[in-house]
Amino acid sequence: MKHPFFEVEGIIHLHSRYSDGSGEVPDIMKDAQESLLDFVIFTDHNTLRPKKDGWEGWYGNSLAVFGCELNDKNDQNHLLVVGVDDIIHKNKAATEYVTEVVDSGGVCFLAHPHEKRSTMPQYPPYPWTAWDSKDFTGIEIWNHMSDWMEGLTDENKYQRFIHPLRSLLVPPKETLAKWDELNRERLVVGIGGSDCHAIEQEVMGVTVQVFPYKVAFRAVRTHLLLEKPLSKDNSNEVNIALIVDALKKGRCFIVNHYRGAGKGFRFWFEGSKTSLFPGDRHKAGKFTAKIFSPEKRQIRLLKDGQIIFTAQESDHLVFPVSEPGVYRTELFFNETGWIYSNPITLV
Repeated sequence: MKHPFFEVEGIIHLHSRYSDGSGEVPDIMKDAQESLLDFVIFTDHNTLRPKKDGWEGWYGNSLAVFGCELNDKNDQNHLLVVGVDDIIHKNKAATEYVTEVVDSGGVCFLAHPHEKRSTMPQYPPYPWTAWDSKDFTGIEIWNHMSDWMEGLTDENKYQRFIHPLRSLLVPPKETLAKWDELNRERLVVGIGGSDCHAIEQEVMGVTVQVFPYKVAFRAVRTHLLLEKPLSKDNSNEVNIALIVDALKKGRCFIVNHYRGAGKGFRFWFEGSKTSLFPGDRHKAGKFTAKIFSPEKRQIRLLKDGQIIFTAQESDHLVFPVSEPGVYRTELFFNETGWIYSNPITLV
């Protein structure tokens, strides 16, 4: 079937000099253009200043969008926010600023919700603890910087500095399990985050960027399926509304770009009268789950977090489904996670 969407790919969760990143917006967007990104969503800490300073818009064929990353007064419960014009004061409780973002028409995602540190105590983790909040849009199921930092030791730090993409293996099991659990109650959208800061360090007398933007752009990307294409003929507001709408509906999937481009991946259910797409919740009935991969990979179909069917080294999977449950798919390159879809739920 012909899919009624326009696919774009980009980076979500990024920091510039407006908070604790090292890059200026035009320089970062130059890297975005060279990386063939359709959009970049900046999320500097507790500020929308770059948006108000007029940096939002097109840079070549790449669109810069400005959200923010909020936290509570203890610098905990980090929340990625997109689609708002005014900052929510950071000293509020997490449950309050989540609700305010949603009520204002924006979308929000729990950042690195199960972040841990087993080494490097000078860089503490920032996990999400305010699970009594029930109205956030979704969660960041894969955060590259958190993943990279968690495995960092004094022994491997130089290797990880030289090859920051090789360590990206799979999202945290705890996060995937929580995501599946939450989706049984309501749609909770999964996104992938870069969390790139391109921190500058002095190495042997030379200042270098640890984990540069252009390198990070080759890793965790989020692909959106839009109702209409992004266009330079549209206003910024119209283009951003298309992005926010796709994020709100769960019309997206996460790609480990280092293991393959992923563009063209599709996951849907076909029924006799209707088709369902990621983010949809529908009454249970007879459907056929269909998965198309742009490259031959191991394709897994999951129900409520459990694998129910696997196709080895294939570019497609077809499987009948009818029982209530949360269905999603994972594609693997050898033992490395490549693509993670948002769920289709039968109730």
